[in-house]
Amino acid sequence: MGRNSRVHNALKWAAGALGLVTGAYASYVGVTWLRYGHPAPTSTDNADPLLDRFMPVYEVAEPIMFESLHPPKSPSRRRASRT
Repeated sequence: MGRNSRVHNALKWAAGALGLVTGAYASYVGVTWLRYGHPAPTSTDNADPLLDRFMPVYEVAEPIMFESLHPPKSPSRRRASRT
């Protein structure tokens, strides 16, 4: 009876742990599903008036800002440098 009760006890603990992990994952999925389409408002540091004009509401807010050290080339200079 000792060996069978140990196996039975181990199976009960494994089933309980599996149930706990499944419940935690289901909670995560539920919260993520409820939050979908409701992004946090962008901060004023990352505000882009041109983007907000064309897309006032968007699902994913991941602004990538960088500064270029070089001035932009004019279209005529770009064409001349290709030939």
